[in-house]
Amino acid sequence: MQRQMGVLAVALLLAAGCIAQQLPTLGDNLIENGSFEDSPLGEVARGEAPEGWDYEAYGPSGQLEIVAGGAPGCGEKCLKVITDATDRRSGLHGPMLPIDPTKAYRQSGWLRIEGKPPRGGGLYLGRAWFDAEGKPVGSRPGVESNYTYVAGSVSPQEWTYYEQLLLPDATPENGTYRPDEVPAQARFLRIWALSFEWEGTGYFDGLALEEIDYAAVARDQISDQLKSEGIPQVRADIQQTLKSLPEESKVAQRATKLLGDLDALQRRLEAAEQRGISEWIADREAAAGLITGLQRMRWEVKIEALLLAADAQAGGQ
Repeated sequence: MQRQMGVLAVALLLAAGCIAQQLPTLGDNLIENGSFEDSPLGEVARGEAPEGWDYEAYGPSGQLEIVAGGAPGCGEKCLKVITDATDRRSGLHGPMLPIDPTKAYRQSGWLRIEGKPPRGGGLYLGRAWFDAEGKPVGSRPGVESNYTYVAGSVSPQEWTYYEQLLLPDATPENGTYRPDEVPAQARFLRIWALSFEWEGTGYFDGLALEEIDYAAVARDQISDQLKSEGIPQVRADIQQTLKSLPEESKVAQRATKLLGDLDALQRRLEAAEQRGISEWIADREAAAGLITGLQRMRWEVKIEALLLAADAQAGGQ
């Protein structure tokens, strides 16, 4: 299944705000102290973690520090993570956050490094998935790996914003899930913010996990697509040409069917009732095919009308 809104994972240099506003949200940031403003400046005690975070990701290295100089719009502080030859991996794990696998979420954050980008390794921002019993949810049968990433092995030298839209697993029956999906078995996730397999200094700020109003996302995107592809005019052209075609014409019947599908789609866009995310995903995918079909049909009905007119003229001579 193709998803045009699957992985956003975009990098926006020096954007205006801490959290991008392209996607409508349904509540507050689920990550406590994601911008580290609730933590005092200074080194984090060895083996501990900042307020709202569960524990240090790797070992008792104690290479964590809250420093001044946050990402754009994210406050005055950020997390500094140092890795060196004695410990080339460090960072944070968040606490277990409850999630609903039928909902859509956005995970995002700002990352940067000091100095020259490494040849290997770098900064990682992601999450690990767990079931109702707190057991890891592997990405496929027989695999224990339960983590996926918004940003993996990146090393931006300026504050850079990354985000990823996470949609419900489209094929839960096969026991696998994609990096941009919420596993059907998942009931919890744990945020990862890591500096891994390199020696240097990295920074994290504005880390967020938000529930997304996917209905509003899909509704706006479908409506915008219909307008940008000129479908209102295409529809008007087809309707006008149909007046010169007999109802029993197969082309006319197919055109009428397409117009009916368009009407049904637009009624769903305008309706206020709640619909599942899977239904909106299906509509987004169907819209692309419908648009292509209508654009082709505009020429089919015109050609059919011209042929009928030519036959009528030949028969009258």
